[in-house]
Amino acid sequence: MKKHLKNICFLTLFLLIILTITPNVLLITDSVKIVQAAIKQDISNDGISTYYVSNEKNNLLCLNYIKSNMKGSVEVIYSGKLAPLNKTNKYLRKYYYSKFFNSIDLYQDDIFIRSYNVASIISCVIKSIEYNKNKTITVKYKFNYLDTLDQSDYVINQINLDIKNNISNLKTDYEKALWAYQWVIDNTCYDFTYSNSSVYSGINKTGTVCRGYALLYNIITEKLGLNCRYVEGSIQQSLDNNHAWNIVEINGKWYCVDATWGDNVNYNKYFLKSMNTFSLAEYEYHTSDIYSNYIDAGEIFADTDNVDGSASNICGVLPSVYNIKMDILKINSISVNETYSYMLANTECIPIDFKSEDLNVATVDENGIIIGINKGTTIITAFNTDLNIEQSCKIIKI
Repeated sequence: MKKHLKNICFLTLFLLIILTITPNVLLITDSVKIVQAAIKQDISNDGISTYYVSNEKNNLLCLNYIKSNMKGSVEVIYSGKLAPLNKTNKYLRKYYYSKFFNSIDLYQDDIFIRSYNVASIISCVIKSIEYNKNKTITVKYKFNYLDTLDQSDYVINQINLDIKNNISNLKTDYEKALWAYQWVIDNTCYDFTYSNSSVYSGINKTGTVCRGYALLYNIITEKLGLNCRYVEGSIQQSLDNNHAWNIVEINGKWYCVDATWGDNVNYNKYFLKSMNTFSLAEYEYHTSDIYSNYIDAGEIFADTDNVDGSASNICGVLPSVYNIKMDILKINSISVNETYSYMLANTECIPIDFKSEDLNVATVDENGIIIGINKGTTIITAFNTDLNIEQSCKIIKI
């Protein structure tokens, strides 16, 4: 039976910045221009990069740029009006991060998991926060990574290639969740020295522990369009967080998946099981405090195991599989007549169509340029039916 690293305290704390986005946001065309056009950047004598942002969208794009390019010590100087931190507000919940990963907010994937090189991030610590008289806030971050940028890109490129080669056979969400589970088991080795926990070390035959397995499963399922979360918790009735696994949403209900144990025992035993099943002695007493966060937010955990995928939903893969970068937020607030681009980059010129569910609220053109029309809520979707690409963004409070 495999052992697991104990006390994996995945410390991550992000600054919450929620404000009203002003009109005429600069259009962003790729990750480099995020810095060049929307975010001013300086490099100090000690090599620390400083980024200047003035609204919520550019702040989040800036953090994504920092992580996707694996910057280490950085500071972000923000100027703007801050809204109060209120976890009960459902809109604010979309951007709130808890101090510790094992109690992270329900919507942690909006920026964290969906970041391009998230598999390499081991921690992000806020070193200091300074409130200046000129109404700016300077936040100093320290990012630590498990892999190099090249290693992380290798993992992502391999996953993208295999998804593209197999997507025609993945018709339902159940099939996608199962394919991702099998991919992790087939391509990952366990590190019995317990000295490696990255995704890259797991697939290059060096080996990884449960953390690497769970992060890899999370990356693949998210790219396949599924809602999935990385979970840290305890097994074998430990008082510490000594294991990592996943929960994935199928047909509106959350199921537990443990690819690490699936790689060691009966193949299907740890795939799409209910929370109650996972907590049994036969399943090593898998428990996690994060479950209560989801339940409190109104999410539904399955009462029974999922053993039949024939009635599963069908969702499209993320555009990032085809090297298309989209807005990293799944929810945006814009003003009437405000304009911004939903598609950030499309280097391979893959045909992408766009649609708005309510043209009276917001329109979107063939290039993904969104324009606010009236107050209300609508869903903007980018898609390519032939390639099974789909990604949506909710536009609110226009």
